[in-house]
Amino acid sequence: MNNSEIQAFLIETIITKPMQAYSECVQRLTRNPNDIDAKGRISEIEGFFLSEPFSALTHANGTEIVESIHAMLEKQGVRISAWLDRKEQNDVQ
Repeated sequence: MNNSEIQAFLIETIITKPMQAYSECVQRLTRNPNDIDAKGRISEIEGFFLSEPFSALTHANGTEIVESIHAMLEKQGVRISAWLDRKEQNDVQ
């Protein structure tokens, strides 16, 4: 594998696949806002974007990435923060 192939593999593994999984979970929540598995997976993916390993590998600000994903979804009418807040409220109760 040359450097270009390694870089493409890392981008696919570290960014593209988690984003695809995130998108699938958002679609599931659009159909069923109470889908606990989708909410949990979104939380896991966001946790990965906020992790030190992600930051070390990408040199990206995970907080900004998560905030931009939420802002993009909100512009599309998807209230992701409300879904996740509801999950957290249910966990507290």
